[in-house]
Amino acid sequence: SIKSIIENRLTSGIKYVEIDEINKRLKGAEEAKSNYYPVPKHDSPITIIKYMPLLIVYFLASPFPWQVHKATQLLAMFDSMMLWFVYLFFMLEFRSFIKRNKKWAVILFSYFILGICSSSIVQTNVAGSERHRIMFTFLMLPFAVHRLVTWWYGKKRKQRYAMEKFPSGRILIKPVIR
Repeated sequence: SIKSIIENRLTSGIKYVEIDEINKRLKGAEEAKSNYYPVPKHDSPITIIKYMPLLIVYFLASPFPWQVHKATQLLAMFDSMMLWFVYLFFMLEFRSFIKRNKKWAVILFSYFILGICSSSIVQTNVAGSERHRIMFTFLMLPFAVHRLVTWWYGKKRKQRYAMEKFPSGRILIKPVIR
């Protein structure tokens, strides 16, 4: 029945929250030698909370230069370096978005916090984090582009205003009075 299918789906997702399951995933990634996880093993939820900022940075920004061993990983590293700019412009724009639209800002902020935190706990290797951070970057990108375009054209507008005021390109120190 539909009810049993829904219950089965919900309970299968909950098993990834258990600490034993997280540690199994860690061990599997260690054997594959693609692990970036800075925490050796989780003993309790407090360990997860303690290392959460580090896990989030590794999830959003890996691979780092010390994790690159092949040419394909080098391309992924350049991709993650460009994502730092996306994250920067996103944070700048999201601050102003909060002022404009609090309701949607709370919804998106909740999605980002819950999604990024939970994904950073579950994902333990570089390839997995590259695949799973796309769903967050996809929503961050329009905000970042809006901030970049606003900043760029704001700078151009100031230059245009200066050129309209002084079309010859030079600023007169002393006005000539006739």
